[in-house]
Amino acid sequence: MGLAEDTVRRLWAQNGLKPAVAEIYARFLCGYGAYCVAHRTDPVSGLTAEGAKVFSRWYVRVQRRRAPGPSDYPVLKSALRAYAWALGATGSRVPEWKKVRS
Repeated sequence: MGLAEDTVRRLWAQNGLKPAVAEIYARFLCGYGAYCVAHRTDPVSGLTAEGAKVFSRWYVRVQRRRAPGPSDYPVLKSALRAYAWALGATGSRVPEWKKVRS
């Protein structure tokens, strides 16, 4: 998608992210990559609060899970935000993360 997974995980670890959390985030990022391909969307441009919200709705639908609950969105949002941080840490330009109104 942008950075190699091992680079992302190394940056996350250096920033204090626990390996178990990194594993969850990596799983969601794999889904995010599939979402971007399916929607012909630039992955970097979707690394915003609004992009995370749209992705979370799609992800829940595709996984055939119940409607998004209060605990679903924060994890997906955190995964995308952590990925955006990793891209930014390597000098890539990422969009500003703006809070979404509910």
